[in-house]
Amino acid sequence: MASTLRSRQPVYWIYYIATAMLGIAVISRSCFQVFSESMDYRWMILTALVLIVGSFTLKIPGTQSKISVADTFVLITMICFGPAAGCLTAMLEALAGSMRNATTARRWEFALYNASNVAICAYLSAQLYFLVLGRGPLLKDPGISLVGSFPAAVILALAYYLSNSGTVATMVALERKMNVYRIWRNHFVWHSVNYFACTFGAVLIAFNGSLMTPATMVAAGLVVTTIYAGYTNVLGKLAANPREQ
Repeated sequence: MASTLRSRQPVYWIYYIATAMLGIAVISRSCFQVFSESMDYRWMILTALVLIVGSFTLKIPGTQSKISVADTFVLITMICFGPAAGCLTAMLEALAGSMRNATTARRWEFALYNASNVAICAYLSAQLYFLVLGRGPLLKDPGISLVGSFPAAVILALAYYLSNSGTVATMVALERKMNVYRIWRNHFVWHSVNYFACTFGAVLIAFNGSLMTPATMVAAGLVVTTIYAGYTNVLGKLAANPREQ
């Protein structure tokens, strides 16, 4: 493992350290913002659900990366509670996923990167969502209609997908000394469908009214089950028919 770490090019470590430093700054700001306000118990329930559902991960063929079906709950958190809460929920889910890596050294190396990267992507995507929406988080500013929220939801899905897939593809390409675009095209383009499914599922659940009713939990379960089945089907086909990597 030590020899593997030493073999990585300097630009890999520059990218890694820059992401980690920016991520720590975003996470610190989000912590201050969330904990300086009175915390909503529903945010804590959603975060707990994210950590539970996040255990269902699937490996992307040809890379060391994994994807989670917990994005629906992360996006619900963004929409209902704002960028800071969404950032912290996404960061905790990324940390939990990184802790399942096979080796201790790799576990800690990627825990810092994954948590920092996801926190940045979640925070910036949520900020863009509310900028387009022209309102604050749903539970604090419930004046927007479900239909009126869909243009902003499209922007949220695009921003979260492009930032997440682009940065992860860059990290994988730097680690493996490969072309970034080829990594992204071969392994992440199809992932856009699932980001849109997660985002629109999150919007439908969040705008249902009362966040923690049995109906919303059943709806969330159906969305997550459908997305997980879609991931399994697509990844199975990729593994059976690998493209140039």
